[in-house]
Amino acid sequence: MQTSDTEYVEVTYNHRNKGQHAVYGAGTGTFYGYRAGGQKFLVHIDDQKAQPTLFVAVPQTPTQPKITYQEPKQAPPVPQPLKQEVEDAVLMGGFIEKMKQPVDQEKVLSGDMDNIIKPLDLQTIPGVTPAVARSLQSSKLDTKEAILAAGVEGLIEVRGIAEARAGAIISYLSEQE
Repeated sequence: MQTSDTEYVEVTYNHRNKGQHAVYGAGTGTFYGYRAGGQKFLVHIDDQKAQPTLFVAVPQTPTQPKITYQEPKQAPPVPQPLKQEVEDAVLMGGFIEKMKQPVDQEKVLSGDMDNIIKPLDLQTIPGVTPAVARSLQSSKLDTKEAILAAGVEGLIEVRGIAEARAGAIISYLSEQE
């Protein structure tokens, strides 16, 4: 006997016995497995009609598709051109330093990389030892521009730099491009 899905209905098995036992349909003789009272399963329509008190039809409610509303996505904010603050961790002399310096994006985009502020390896300057390099970094004097702006007077305030060493550092950096 060939059957289709439309010939079956969901029922609640209304039997006093709560334990598992063999369940057969009286109309078709179909074996529905081992079931307990109160279980829900599919049975043939003829079996449900033959024993309506044992196989109680579960009322079918048509299901509506769930409609969800999605907010339209907003366009991302337009980036501000030219100046941008850059924060990079730079490894210098064995210490990680935070460097915050404005970067001119126009120069970066145009390829003019020579005029962009670059970190300076302080130990390449004659007379600057690792200890003096750390002192300069902690005083925020870690670029050529910052050291030249501080001058001899600013450098002698840094621990480990006397007037002679400050003059040598300034003259060395002034000769560099």
